[in-house]
Amino acid sequence: MGQCKYCGQSAGLFSHAHKVCEEKHKQGIAELLAYLNAYFNGMGSISSVLHKIKTLQADNYLSKEDIATCCSKAIEHYADVVKLPITKQHLQIVDIFLNNIGIPRTALNRTGALDVLGKRFYQGTLMSYFAENEPMAKVEKRTQIVTRLLPISSELKESAGLVALDKAAHKYLSNGLITDSEQAHLDDFSTALGLPVNNLPAKYKGSDIEKMQQASILRRIQSGQFPPQNNFTVPIMLASGEYIIWQYPNVTMYQEKITKEWVGRSSGWSYRVCKGVYYRTGGSKGHSIEHSSMENVGVGTLVLTNKNIIFYSPQKSSKVPYKKLIGVTPYSDGVELQKDGANAKRQVFQGFDSWFIMNLLSVINI
Repeated sequence: MGQCKYCGQSAGLFSHAHKVCEEKHKQGIAELLAYLNAYFNGMGSISSVLHKIKTLQADNYLSKEDIATCCSKAIEHYADVVKLPITKQHLQIVDIFLNNIGIPRTALNRTGALDVLGKRFYQGTLMSYFAENEPMAKVEKRTQIVTRLLPISSELKESAGLVALDKAAHKYLSNGLITDSEQAHLDDFSTALGLPVNNLPAKYKGSDIEKMQQASILRRIQSGQFPPQNNFTVPIMLASGEYIIWQYPNVTMYQEKITKEWVGRSSGWSYRVCKGVYYRTGGSKGHSIEHSSMENVGVGTLVLTNKNIIFYSPQKSSKVPYKKLIGVTPYSDGVELQKDGANAKRQVFQGFDSWFIMNLLSVINI
């Protein structure tokens, strides 16, 4: 006879739980989650949570593992719904919970719940630098308080910092180009946190952080200054007085390919010359038809200089002087170029946000 894993009584042949006990257990899980969520939302005390846990352990067969799992889920939910900015009240709620719940942090963080909450609190504290115009020194002191309560790795700190920086850059860019004071604000933030703005993770390709850097370059060009020279490594030969402004890696180039086909139409009579061979007499008219398609040239690096747009790849390289451009069509993931010339073919470069190149063409002295 099987034994019920909840009440310990006989559960019948090949059975390990009573249906009634299973339902009580599910109800207990739901009730505990509701209590925990209410606590984190400031609508309950830790004493009421602890009392509820004891009751559910006795009446609804909740195990220590069940309680730890519910607490982890409630922490993750709190991280999702907590409203910014992070205040002392938020920290106090978490502090009281962790010090009284009686569950080791390792158990609470088994699914990364505390890491998620710590990153959220850290990011929310950083956002006060932009949202409340707090001095960076004060913000850093507040982040230290957060990380003492909820320690997080340097990787999570960097990730939270990049998220905050990207959000701020997006807000500033919504009004057009970033002003000098806004740029200084962003620079101070990224410098204080040591964020890798010149070597961004792949997920931030085309992000507002990248646009922030590009906006700074555009502003310098508009004021007649040389943009900062980053460590560009693409192996191309530059002309005298030519310098690199920006480069996009992993760009796919397509070039227009035109093929011709001769089609004709016959009229008149046909007659048999010999077995299997016929000859048609009369007029025959024909004409050429052109077919246009975009051929994949390869993947390489698209380089923007002060004089040219240069594509470099092991398969093929191409240079388009700005002066030769007669048309540029922007897309969400690239641009199409049309240059002057009787036999010039359209070129499409795919794999980047066209925002910068379109703005560069409007400010650069061609």
